[in-house]
Amino acid sequence: MRPFRRLKNRIYLESDQFIKRDFGVQTKPICTCGTCSAIRIPKLKKDIAIIYSRGTSQLASIQMRLVQSAGHLKYINPNLNIKGFCLQSSEIYTISNSNIILTKFALENISNFDLLQLSKNNTIFADIVDLRINTEKLKRIDKVIASSNAQFSFLRDQNLESVDLIYHTADFRLRGTQAQQNFFSIAYFGSMSRIPQDFIGISDLSVINTPLSYEAFRKKPIYAKKLTEYSSHLVVGTSVDKLVFKPFTKGLIASSIGATTLISKDDSEAMSLLGQNYPYITASKSRKSVENLMDFMRSTFLKEEWFLAQAKHRELLKYCCELRTLNQWTQVLNFDN
Repeated sequence: MRPFRRLKNRIYLESDQFIKRDFGVQTKPICTCGTCSAIRIPKLKKDIAIIYSRGTSQLASIQMRLVQSAGHLKYINPNLNIKGFCLQSSEIYTISNSNIILTKFALENISNFDLLQLSKNNTIFADIVDLRINTEKLKRIDKVIASSNAQFSFLRDQNLESVDLIYHTADFRLRGTQAQQNFFSIAYFGSMSRIPQDFIGISDLSVINTPLSYEAFRKKPIYAKKLTEYSSHLVVGTSVDKLVFKPFTKGLIASSIGATTLISKDDSEAMSLLGQNYPYITASKSRKSVENLMDFMRSTFLKEEWFLAQAKHRELLKYCCELRTLNQWTQVLNFDN
């Protein structure tokens, strides 16, 4: 009974942060990139309602967006209400004069009727993260929020009325977590379903079978301790639909803890952020190509190529910054004021 009780309590804690309550303990945002400490953050004029779809309240890509900036928003706006609502609950019809954030599966599942009702006295935002894009539905949204550069570029070309970019960042709770730099080691972090199966047998590649869950009640992410054991991350995953745009989240996790990444030239998002002269780019996603590059990384550990890779990752710290992200959310949420 005890394991079952622990599981039940964990499910309750993880989901409770979204269900019918104001959340976001007031926390002062910190500039963690060293480039935006002088930013003046505007205040918000409307409360915020985050609508999620039943069964997705624990999804990391939802919880690592506005949810992890909620405390920072509350710091700037002490009287601001930020509440979670399940799409399938009739309570969504009580939302009034608010900024409504439709998380990705809420956007996918919301009916035309509900969208029309909510639009009458609220401003509707679609935070689509890496959902497959439905342009026709997005045209009925007041503001569309992209989470990656490639997605933002695509959406701007779709004749949508208003599109903005808030890059999908790493977990802010990783601040202070540092990857070891004593020897070369590499791991793939994430769900087993995301990694090509023939990669699993690669010698010296560790596969950490854990989703990059947010779990807001934890002071540190559940995977944080494991992260410190690896000086590099494998960021080469499965192919996705052409209308699905994956942000460089795991690469930003590497940036935030001082690690490097192994990327593929087929990953346009990684290439756009790290550049053509990044030293650790595979020619293809084949196992042989990955193994060859791993050998090269090992041979250049703490040499010129390694330090160049670290420098390239440090340039991405702005995408991991609490203060910069907070400023982006406030600018986007104030767009019609």
